[in-house]
Amino acid sequence: MKTITTLLTTLLLALTMTAQDIYVAGWENNGTNLVAKLWKNGVAQPLTDGSNEAVANSVFVSGGDVYVAGGEDNTNDIPVAKLWKNGVAQPLTDGSNSAKALSVFVSGGDVYVVGGEDNTNDIPIAKLWKNGIPQPLSDGTNPAIAVSVFVSSSDVYVVGYEYIGGTNPVLRLWKNGVSQPITDNTPAGAWSVFVSGADVYVAGAGSNGTNAIAKLWKNDTPQMLTDGSHDANAKDVFVSGGDVYVVGYESDGTNSVAKLWKNGVPQSLTDGTNSASAESTYVSGTDVYVAGDEFNGTNYIAKLWVNGAPQVLGSNSSRALSVFVDDGQLSTETLTIPQNHFTFYPNPVDNILHINSPQPTTLQLYNVQGQLLKRIEAKQNTTVSLSDLAAGIYFLKDSNNGISRKMIKQ
Repeated sequence: MKTITTLLTTLLLALTMTAQDIYVAGWENNGTNLVAKLWKNGVAQPLTDGSNEAVANSVFVSGGDVYVAGGEDNTNDIPVAKLWKNGVAQPLTDGSNSAKALSVFVSGGDVYVVGGEDNTNDIPIAKLWKNGIPQPLSDGTNPAIAVSVFVSSSDVYVVGYEYIGGTNPVLRLWKNGVSQPITDNTPAGAWSVFVSGADVYVAGAGSNGTNAIAKLWKNDTPQMLTDGSHDANAKDVFVSGGDVYVVGYESDGTNSVAKLWKNGVPQSLTDGTNSASAESTYVSGTDVYVAGDEFNGTNYIAKLWVNGAPQVLGSNSSRALSVFVDDGQLSTETLTIPQNHFTFYPNPVDNILHINSPQPTTLQLYNVQGQLLKRIEAKQNTTVSLSDLAAGIYFLKDSNNGISRKMIKQ
């Protein structure tokens, strides 16, 4: 019986071993220019110095490295597509033509970035950069842009839109560089692609001739998320455990309301008092993270909703455009955890947390805003009361090795 109990305890402790950090990419106005920013667990990290306009549009974490796609104006005020790896910028374009990078995905050690760059006739061409090498997806006849990339096995899926005749945006899906039709030439646009098994999901919007309709395409088959009575848009899609999550916004006739659709069922993240939008989502276990922004009466402010509860990220005019949770779910890399790691249970926890650390260490307890709440002296069989904490998501960080793990307080 003792052996069985030990095995069960070991299994329970092993469930807490995944390190998790929450990354949000976006921008914040410094009063003169937009500064590209990355928030890690609620703490802002500027990617640019604010001397030129810059934005961070997408974030992806793989093998401990943090990749951010975006852009920054050069001294001639021409936007340059950029990729930041661990805060170090790599230009994807030379600055002779306007360009932007909108999405990044890392798979098998390869880094894929999509966006667009103007040609010499100032017509935007949809582009894919693999490890910094550009590949055009459109021929420059019509303005086009690639907005989202997803890699599944050896297949590279890219979605975007193209202006047919220079007027109507038409949804485009490229698989391994080859355009695949999803819609006819009726106005429609795509913002996000996600591949789960053999299913390809695309989030975007179509038009009923009067208003934009938020839509989700599954293997080319559209599903209307809104009825078309007001403008709406689907900005991102994420599939987890067979459930399909889509975020975006829908107007209530006065303001836009940030929305989350789970399996087509809408949930309002804001009450419509002020305009708001949900731009990106990530699902980790039972937790749903949504990045976006909401007007506060003066400016739009970057926000992160965790299971519907809002958290303010920006203090000035700001936007949150992408969220990524470093849980290893989308990464092909292996997370190596030292043998001398701490473990804890239960998770979620009510009031009493049991911690086991092979060697004495100090654990730092943070909230999702990155604020240090308390220090815990941990060793083998340590018991801690957390009755003073409000329900929510927290992080325990080991001062010995820097490993951080998510803890949920019920």
